[in-house]
Amino acid sequence: MGILERVQIKLPKLLLVEGKDEENFFSAFFKEMGINNIQIIVAGGKRNLKMSLEAVKRLPDFDDVTAIGIIQDSDENYAAAMNSVYDWLINLGFSPLRQAGVFSQKSPAIGIFIMPGDNENGALEDLCLQAVQSDPVMNCVKNFIDCIKEQNPSVSKVSKRECAAYLAGKEELVSSLGLAAQKKYWNFSSPVYATITEFIRDLSQK
Repeated sequence: MGILERVQIKLPKLLLVEGKDEENFFSAFFKEMGINNIQIIVAGGKRNLKMSLEAVKRLPDFDDVTAIGIIQDSDENYAAAMNSVYDWLINLGFSPLRQAGVFSQKSPAIGIFIMPGDNENGALEDLCLQAVQSDPVMNCVKNFIDCIKEQNPSVSKVSKRECAAYLAGKEELVSSLGLAAQKKYWNFSSPVYATITEFIRDLSQK
């Protein structure tokens, strides 16, 4: 049974995310913002986002949905990620804007947010790391990552490694970015979250 076969539409606003880490992160983020009218839909990977929304579109009560937000990592190419999401939304019959962070007016309103935001390449990990740069633990993280790069110059997914190293330095060890969000390790008061906060608030109010 696919994950979406167990999903029911319970709220009028939907947020489609890649995986469990994002679900845990945004659940904690919503709580911090005092938002309780957005339902998170987990696609089970970036490649499944289109298929997941297509399946959601067929669910009972989809006509009650007033707004949908889609969040995807940009990874190595922000523009390509934005264009990809825009194109498959058009193919599914929605009316998005080719502008990240802004919701369309036609119902359901559609908004696209490409992590970490502000036309930058990267992922949710990069946004979270930006928020904790003043934490003394980050000095240890940078030294560790520099050492790793020296030993293995071709190492990839550096921000994911930095996240793992940062979490290893916390008093209570957690194994993932999303669980760390539940523990409030990512300093939600940081101004680096301003753009994603605005996007979530807009989704909540549509």
